[in-house]
Amino acid sequence: MDVAAGRIQSSIGWSDLSGLPLDSPSQELLQQQSMWWGAYPASVAFAQTSVNHATIACALERFRLANRVYPETLEQLVPALLKRVPHDAVSGRPMIYQPAGEGSFILRGVGPNGTDDRKNKSSDDWLWTYSTNTPSAKK
Repeated sequence: MDVAAGRIQSSIGWSDLSGLPLDSPSQELLQQQSMWWGAYPASVAFAQTSVNHATIACALERFRLANRVYPETLEQLVPALLKRVPHDAVSGRPMIYQPAGEGSFILRGVGPNGTDDRKNKSSDDWLWTYSTNTPSAKK
């Protein structure tokens, strides 16, 4: 885990917990290979990406309710709806936001390979896609 960069690297092992200020029972719990946690840090990155997607999606919907359209960029959500835009948990960079036409958008996390796979035939990117049947404002 790279706390300073705000990202989770799947290539880092659980031994990296030794540098964190955790008590012994907490370290033991995190190092267990239980069903709910999994041995692969990508599962933690996926969970954090899902939380970040949900946070952004809620702010996007609030923006749409107030303005009748989704914003062109995620930065339009700051500071009124978000303190800051949550980053992608794998890359540590801003989440990828793709307005996808009237009433829809895609949020993209780069997934375990750390690469934006929009242009590739196959992808391991983690997506949050949403569309609504609510009419957009007429211009």
